[in-house]
Amino acid sequence: MPKGYLDDYQVAKWQEFLEVERTKLFKDEYKMICGIHADVFAHPYHEPCTCSPKRIKEWIAQINKVYENRNSN
Repeated sequence: MPKGYLDDYQVAKWQEFLEVERTKLFKDEYKMICGIHADVFAHPYHEPCTCSPKRIKEWIAQINKVYENRNSN
């Protein structure tokens, strides 16, 4: 899959993720974010340390940007 592209399955998973208001991530959500980010941004799968939410929040924002750009075309 080319860098910067969400496939239909990822779009559906991301839509589900965005529909739920949350104050924390469950482990399966965290792993989904890591997997989608690795796929979309063409890097090896990696789980950032959960001791600080900064990196995962950045990844969520980056995936959101790709998601929004896909839906605006």
